Amino acid sequence: DYILLDTNEQARLGVTLPEQEIKSAGREYFPWHERVVSARSFLEKSLHTTHPIMLDLLEYWIQKMSDFNLIKVEEIREALPLTIEQIQAMVAAQSKAGAELFIEGAIWDRKE
Repeated sequence: DYILLDTNEQARLGVTLPEQEIKSAGREYFPWHERVVSARSFLEKSLHTTHPIMLDLLEYWIQKMSDFNLIKVEEIREALPLTIEQIQAMVAAQSKAGAELFIEGAIWDRKE
């Protein structure tokens, strides 16, 4: 078996092996690969996370939105047992209320 693994031994003994089919394991060519690579490169060069507005956004999020939950799981747990329809209705109502709260307190609406 070691002869088959060593290409020098194969050549020395004159043993030729057929080419083995290479299984790509999903790593074949994708047509969007070059665009992804160029987009990643562009973002790495032009996305400035140290820009002052980014620091302001981070500070605003920590102060105002750090405890924001779109869906309040504890309220759902306290109301159990529920049917699927009741859970869906609660989630829909909580999502709507949470979205309205988020929009009301959104940074793009605040005036300072």
